[in-house]
Amino acid sequence: MSKHVAGADPFLPTRISVQDAVTRVTEILARAHADCVAAQGAVEISTRGVALNAQDMQSVQVLDRATQTVEAAGTVLHNLLALMGPAEMPSVDLAQLSAGVKLHDIVLALRGEQPAPPAIPAGDIDLF
Repeated sequence: MSKHVAGADPFLPTRISVQDAVTRVTEILARAHADCVAAQGAVEISTRGVALNAQDMQSVQVLDRATQTVEAAGTVLHNLLALMGPAEMPSVDLAQLSAGVKLHDIVLALRGEQPAPPAIPAGDIDLF
């Protein structure tokens, strides 16, 4: 007999294989990397012809390092999938896997759902 949680959609998966979880996190990291690269491009355009002070230059370098870190983490997970091969790993509980995740879009992606694109009007910057 299955347990039902109030408000839970009975058609959504409650468990996911380790391979699917790693694949989805790899996809999330690939999108985040693309976003970081786009952000670097925006910073580059906005700072053309402007001399950056040392603190601003450090911030730009931190963005570059974060971009490289996201890409490297995605590569490691991609390689892990290849090393795991076709053997099916046990499934894990999605609620436990996403516990503490503050971005709802990540939880949706882990469940295999496509998050809605953010509706941010031009001229608005939402950093938090």
